[in-house]
Amino acid sequence: MENIHLEFQSSLGPLKDVVHVGVVASGDLEIMLEPNSENKVKFNIKTMSDGKKMIWESLITRILDEREFPPCHVLINDFSASPGLIRVRLEQSLSKIKGL
Repeated sequence: MENIHLEFQSSLGPLKDVVHVGVVASGDLEIMLEPNSENKVKFNIKTMSDGKKMIWESLITRILDEREFPPCHVLINDFSASPGLIRVRLEQSLSKIKGL
């Protein structure tokens, strides 16, 4: 098990509500977005796969280059999801944010 922490700046307005998508199950993951008072997006990733920080960082950076997250804590509980599914869940979480 590995814990990965990443931080990125955000210029959007703050997240107002908690967002939850996915489930923790074999080959899947859950994502929760929680408001924070800083102008940062803070990722806290708990993954069953060790040694994957560079993959996670690359994937999240690519997504943030295309779409900005509001300032929030992004909590990810991963049970060996594929990069494609990770992207889908992050896009689902963004689609649930009102006004974004």
